[in-house]
Amino acid sequence: MSRNQTASQDQPNNSVPMQRMLATLAACAAGVLATTAAEGFESREHREMSDLAVSVVLEMTKDSQRVRIPQKSIEALEKYRPHYGRITECVDYFMIPEKMLAFGWKNSSTISKTALDPNSIPSIEYPVWEGLLKQCVPQSMATIQATHHNHAHFQQDLLMALRVWHMNAIATAQTESNVYGGLFINSISDHYLHDFFAPGHLVTSRDRLTDLPSTATHDLANQMGALFRPSLSKENTPGALRALEFLCQADPGSFTSDNPQCAPSQEIEALLNVQGRSINIRIDDLKADAIALKNGRPILLRGDDQLKEDSQARQRTLMLVVQVASILDVLEGTNSLRKFHFSFSMDEGLPTAHTNFGSYDFKHTNKSIPATLDDSKYTALLKREEADQSAKYFPIRFTPCSFGGCKDQFYEPRTRSPIFSLSLQRESHVNRSAHQRSMVSIEGSTVGLVWDASKFSGEWLDGVEIVPSFGYTHYHENGFRGNGPLLRLSASVPETEFSLGAYARWLTYPSSGGNVRKASFGLRADTGFSGYFTFFISGGTDHAVNSTGSLSKGLILGAGIRVGAPWTRMNTNR
Repeated sequence: MSRNQTASQDQPNNSVPMQRMLATLAACAAGVLATTAAEGFESREHREMSDLAVSVVLEMTKDSQRVRIPQKSIEALEKYRPHYGRITECVDYFMIPEKMLAFGWKNSSTISKTALDPNSIPSIEYPVWEGLLKQCVPQSMATIQATHHNHAHFQQDLLMALRVWHMNAIATAQTESNVYGGLFINSISDHYLHDFFAPGHLVTSRDRLTDLPSTATHDLANQMGALFRPSLSKENTPGALRALEFLCQADPGSFTSDNPQCAPSQEIEALLNVQGRSINIRIDDLKADAIALKNGRPILLRGDDQLKEDSQARQRTLMLVVQVASILDVLEGTNSLRKFHFSFSMDEGLPTAHTNFGSYDFKHTNKSIPATLDDSKYTALLKREEADQSAKYFPIRFTPCSFGGCKDQFYEPRTRSPIFSLSLQRESHVNRSAHQRSMVSIEGSTVGLVWDASKFSGEWLDGVEIVPSFGYTHYHENGFRGNGPLLRLSASVPETEFSLGAYARWLTYPSSGGNVRKASFGLRADTGFSGYFTFFISGGTDHAVNSTGSLSKGLILGAGIRVGAPWTRMNTNR
């Protein structure tokens, strides 16, 4: 009797069936798909903030001393009001926002029962809502594509998208006399305006990182927060100051003093606090927040689902008044969002971002913080060590903060959340067709090197991302099973999601002489959506157990699927 047969009789085959492993992987993939999109804020936060801003603008229009807008424009805002927040929210679900504008043409070319504007841009006469909002489905394949190709939501692309869409909105309202359409376009612009206040969208070099490392960097920066210095003045941001004065029920122009009056009315309290809304603004804090914003006192900005937290009350107020100014621009034909600047140093891993309404401060030192951030509400946030300036590539730093354990520290741009992934593959020995095995691997990585190759490579390759991964593999093969550590070094090409890398693993085999551990080596190529899942093929040399119980070495080929997520996405206690 062969050793194979003996093993089958003496030891029950308790290998996990392939179907069960596939079901497990599918469940993991579903969980990752539901949580991995790198959004600036939760969809609900986008919608609620926009709805609140529209409500404030409509209330301001009732006060002719503060706002003088033609009645026709006010009517357009009132009619568009139910859709403003939904469209702002929907931008995350479209790979190209222009598709939202072109939907009218798409709809009219099928079986539309309503008359549509030949220019497609919505107007009071042709609102074009039939079917559009039905496209905003978070788990649709279109959404997966949108989050895969979402470079316009990050860094310099974010600021340019914000600027271009906002200017387009003003032009549509003024030169085409279509205020309704201008508001539609501006609700797209305001999505990018919100994303600007999520620090993860400024520190993440999206066009130099593939999906999963981008998500890891984005999530951690949004969780830990970054310093922002408001710059509100009568000259640079008149719309935002008017909004602050209105919320405080102060006299027009009174916010030019160092200690402006702020006594919100009950009507303002009812406007800012609505039952069931997660981003309400408390009027008992409004005076302190208004004075702090007017005087340029630094605040801590956070993204994702952090906006609803009590600690982010001042951030909500800042975002509200800036978005109110954005909407007023469309109604009044002015531009409050201008003077954008962005730069990013690959060597330092530090961005520089500022506009006329404020700037991020990523280059602060521990000594300079207490002198400027003197608000007692944030004194607990001053516990921070100096950033390590010796690192010369981005991202590289790994600290306990990556596991969500440093709530009272400021984000250090090189810190990145660990990435974990689960792979399921099937391998076959080429020279022994009867030998096939199912393998399950768990991998983790915490550091990476981004090589900016644009100066040397010409047009075909602008950068390479190199990431080492460490993990453990378990296999089942013809009644036998084994396991062992693995090491993989992959080189990925951003914007293509293709990666190629070498792997090494040390698996145990039940030979006739007992369990032995043998090293094997090979290459693996991945493609797909690295923020969610990838398909891969692999090839190399490995060992197999013969019927006599001895080991033989030969060529092995495999294919599989991998799902992954950053720790910050899996940590539900953050």
